[in-house]
Amino acid sequence: GKTYTAVLWLLKNFINEDKKVLWIAHRHELLNQALASIVSNSYSDVLTKKKQFKYRVISGVHDRPVNIEPHDDFIIASINYGMNHLLTNWINKNKNNIVLVIDEAHHAVAKSYKNIIENLEENNKDYFKLIGLTATPFRTSESEKGALKRIFKNDIIYSIDLKTLINRGILSDPIFIEEKTRIDMTNDLTDNDIKKIQRSSNLPEDIATTIAENKVRNNFIVNHYVANRQKYGQTLVFALNIQHAIELKGVFEKHGITSDFIVSDIRDAFTNVTISKEENMEKVHRFRNGEIEVLINVNILTEGVDLPNAQTVFLTRPTISTILMTQMIGRALRGEKAGGTKEAYIVSFVDDWKDKIAWVNPESLHEGEGIITDGHYNNEYVARLISISKIEEFARMMDETVDTDELKNLPFIERIPVGIYSFKILLPYDDEPIERNCDIMVYDTYKQAYEDFINDLDII
Repeated sequence: GKTYTAVLWLLKNFINEDKKVLWIAHRHELLNQALASIVSNSYSDVLTKKKQFKYRVISGVHDRPVNIEPHDDFIIASINYGMNHLLTNWINKNKNNIVLVIDEAHHAVAKSYKNIIENLEENNKDYFKLIGLTATPFRTSESEKGALKRIFKNDIIYSIDLKTLINRGILSDPIFIEEKTRIDMTNDLTDNDIKKIQRSSNLPEDIATTIAENKVRNNFIVNHYVANRQKYGQTLVFALNIQHAIELKGVFEKHGITSDFIVSDIRDAFTNVTISKEENMEKVHRFRNGEIEVLINVNILTEGVDLPNAQTVFLTRPTISTILMTQMIGRALRGEKAGGTKEAYIVSFVDDWKDKIAWVNPESLHEGEGIITDGHYNNEYVARLISISKIEEFARMMDETVDTDELKNLPFIERIPVGIYSFKILLPYDDEPIERNCDIMVYDTYKQAYEDFINDLDII
């Protein structure tokens, strides 16, 4: 929907006025979708002032940067391929006449995107437009002064909330089902393992592999599908890693379910399985045609892939990332008016973590605790309950490690933090940044300093 709308608008208002458009994205599927929208919208009633225009797609599987010509009108390019050549041979020869579109704009905070944005802003002082498209515009509200807000200075220029889209039939009405596996995942985890999980939006590979190889858990997942096969229909499964995808595929096929898996990794170090992008797209095509009942995927169908016939999503991997969770459940939410289904099943497989990890609950996102409503996340303040035993343990640690003579004269309640300064940072990870949660304990003596710091972030 975003791609179709944006392309139609760009053709009418920019290509039609002899402006140049540079559309960048990070996946080949996104480039192909933009191209398809250009072709399907290029009619004389849209382009009333032009008889023709020239487009080019630049990536490792499309055209090469060396073939770019200055008079190309609409360039769709991979952010990871040939940007320097593009800057030199096209951007610099079309100064003050360019519109830059970033597909899946939440990636714009990554260094590769920021470099090209800064270059265009610096060299196009008289005219330059920047447009971002995303379903997950996290951390852009005025009070948070987020990274995206600094890039897209006009903030969110248009948004629509989930409930409105559901009421209009554009999105499916999600039905949330929670299946408890009753498998204790904390038995073999050390305190260091827990901390590793809390610091990253992805499970550490060794822990993910342990879960992926759990045959009881895998059979539980498949048996639940078999028992509800008619209701769930074509199902998209989000797996932990390639090992998990292989294991699940084997169990599904043992029960006579046509299934396959797609992965973002070209070669997996553990299994040595090689999957080409062409093979992945062929499997997606077969799923769209109804030839595959269950499509299992690892890190590849979270965004930008159109699967209107997906009736159900199986969440077999936990996450602490609201962005990733939003993208996963969104894969099954294409409504009837958009060629999809009236209802969609979102099935979570919940293991027992003894409340040690704050995994994202998909239903709470839909209810508005973390999902986008009016363009922002509604989780500015998060209340956390801390057990008395933890406070006592903290006090004992202070007594053992700090000179507490002066502290002994303070009331006990003043010795503990008054709250937590909580924030997220984006760290480089391959071609996409990953979220990391950070918490700093705040004491009464520093409270005002932190409040002043937050208020001054825009200036800083």
